[in-house]
Amino acid sequence: MDIPISPRFGMLASYSQNYSKIPLSHLGSTKKQTRRNENFFLKGVWDLPAGNDFNFTIAHAPYRAELFKPNTKNSDFTLDGGGTNLGASLKHHFDQGLLQVDAAYQYSENSRNAPPHHYSWLITEQKDWGNIGDTGTRSFEGGFGDIDKSQESVEFQVDLDLNPVAGPLASHEFNAGIEFERVVGTYHRKETSYIFSRAKEMSAVLCDQDPLGCEENEQFFFIRTAFDADKQKADINTYSLYLEDAIRFWRLTLRPGLRFSYDDFNHNGNLAPRMAGTLDLFGTGRTLVIGGWNRYYGKSLLTYNLREGWPSSRVEIRSPLLKDNRPVPWPDPPTTQSPNRYQISDLETPFSDESVIGVDQGLFGGRLLLAYVRRDGKEEFSRTYGPEDTDGNRPYVLNNNGRSRHEEYSASWDRRWGSHYMALNATYQESETSNDNYDVILEDETLEENIWYDGKIYKHEELPREDFNRPWIANFTYSVNLPWNFTFTNFTKYRSGYEGLERIKTSDWIEAGVPGEVDLAYKKEKQAESWIFDWKIDWRKMVYREQELVLSLEVNNVFNQKVTLGESDDTYEMGRQFWAGVEYSF
Repeated sequence: MDIPISPRFGMLASYSQNYSKIPLSHLGSTKKQTRRNENFFLKGVWDLPAGNDFNFTIAHAPYRAELFKPNTKNSDFTLDGGGTNLGASLKHHFDQGLLQVDAAYQYSENSRNAPPHHYSWLITEQKDWGNIGDTGTRSFEGGFGDIDKSQESVEFQVDLDLNPVAGPLASHEFNAGIEFERVVGTYHRKETSYIFSRAKEMSAVLCDQDPLGCEENEQFFFIRTAFDADKQKADINTYSLYLEDAIRFWRLTLRPGLRFSYDDFNHNGNLAPRMAGTLDLFGTGRTLVIGGWNRYYGKSLLTYNLREGWPSSRVEIRSPLLKDNRPVPWPDPPTTQSPNRYQISDLETPFSDESVIGVDQGLFGGRLLLAYVRRDGKEEFSRTYGPEDTDGNRPYVLNNNGRSRHEEYSASWDRRWGSHYMALNATYQESETSNDNYDVILEDETLEENIWYDGKIYKHEELPREDFNRPWIANFTYSVNLPWNFTFTNFTKYRSGYEGLERIKTSDWIEAGVPGEVDLAYKKEKQAESWIFDWKIDWRKMVYREQELVLSLEVNNVFNQKVTLGESDDTYEMGRQFWAGVEYSF
């Protein structure tokens, strides 16, 4: 609803909800996952006296999902997320330009409620669901415990745009501003969680002294990983200044600029130069040569600040032998710890240098744009093992050894004539990176998994990432106004194939030579190219004066092509999809 409250004040309010039930196979039966995403939005615009404008926005978007882990018994868990955004903006128009002041507050959360412990039982007569779930020699049960994560931020910005000023040789249009941002993050694991990973079958075992890691008269575990209950809080403050000048001389427009930023995490002052330019080659606007060179500094990641305070997970190992038909107690203190504790070294701020050159040319009644873009990422965060501490553990130490490179060549052309519109674009791209991050939100426990690939065993985050980049991407759009107030639009998207990692089913492990002590196994797989067609048809009818009725029908992925998504061979992008809509304007 978008309504005027007065001649100078108006408001817009909206609400939407997306809800889904997804039936999935689970241990020989069908089980439903549910997800709900809501969005409450309110905006007000106020035209104030003396050349002032004020607007505010309020957005609240809660999210909830009820999920389960595949092939894992008693693994139901819920994710609660989303957040609230508050924003306000004041614009002051004066003779020399525009002054704008913006302020914003944001709060978001990402919480998990799950069973506290995870078990990899040996398959027995009582625990036989691993045969159904194709999980090798084990039957999985449980989850990884409750975790609450939140992030809160406050932003403030002042921006000054001055009107163009004519000089003796060129005109100048200055823009300057200051920014401040404060971000606070929290992490809370409510109770200690155990991942039990190695079990021994023993029919005479008694479990009265160890109810967690033992099953009476059946089996017991002798290795477990512990994630202790913990609570952490961290904050980062960032300050920025920027200045830009649009210089127009003859047929040339140059836009030099500088941006200075500082944050109290890296304690670095970073000066980023910016330069963009356009040359009207013949002074007709038909042939434009464009170019630029810019440096962009990345933001410090709050998660690293939080992780520095996290306690190490503990790998506890006890004897696989029984004493009085009972498992021996777990060692106290633990004998081994995992090296997932983080240490922050003296870090530089990661940055990216971007170069752009291109031509914008009038051609065949439309515009042709040819462009080349290169981005070189430098001083990127990477990590290595640090020296051993007094307990023999080697923590992770962050450094600036990461590098990346991205190059792309693109061409686009569009034209409108009569009742027709057509647009074509194609991009060829190559990307390289020296390191990657496999952390999954709220699933830090998966980093402890042993994964087999190419004859070697890796930890999840050490798994070599293959080339998920699709080198060629092309799009074609055609729209036409048809008789009787109909409009038809076609969107065609082409993406070339790529090489990725495909999971090996446990039933194929023996043939593939996969050892039994790993959790997952992957192989390199070529993914096919894809052609996706989306069609839309509208019918418009003027009902009365300015009142209009619009009926629409959309068919996405018209030919229902299967497009594999990510590393799984049974997860796909959306198939054929129909949308019907009614719109009434008055």
